Amino acid sequence: METTGLLIEFKDGRIKETNSGMATAAWGPGRQIVALVVDASAEEARSALQEYGVERILAISTSAGGAVWNPVIQTNAVVAAMKQFGIKNLIGLTTPSGRELLPRIAARLDSPLVMDCTKIDLDANRAETSQYSGKTIATFALSGHYFIYGLRANVIKPVRRPAKADIVRFSVNEEATA
Repeated sequence: METTGLLIEFKDGRIKETNSGMATAAWGPGRQIVALVVDASAEEARSALQEYGVERILAISTSAGGAVWNPVIQTNAVVAAMKQFGIKNLIGLTTPSGRELLPRIAARLDSPLVMDCTKIDLDANRAETSQYSGKTIATFALSGHYFIYGLRANVIKPVRRPAKADIVRFSVNEEATA
């Protein structure tokens, strides 16, 4: 079974509604969907995302503890979790924090990255994104060991696929991941 990770975003302690579209984009037969929650409420993520097929919530804790947003610490935490749990595909949102984190994660993993995706095909490792102010659609075929996608917010309508999500706690030692 292939594992696909979703980099979950929060605002004011609540999960952003646009995360559910990522779960819909990630769903497919033979694929386990795992939500990566860094220094935030795993319980909040579970109640919001298990309705959309998320089967596991990785509650990743760092030394920062969410007190301050530090993209280096969050990047290290996500990369460590991807390696530890065999996550091959990672989908995040193309938001200000996604634009900060996803390229860092891709660079750390020496992996391809497609930002502002409007469609993702995880089976074929392909992604579509608009180019030239939306005048054309480009399809990118990716190769590598890991695949990182930045999904345009609200481009995929969430589809309910109820599942029961378990929470797995994962602590990251930043010094070991640097």
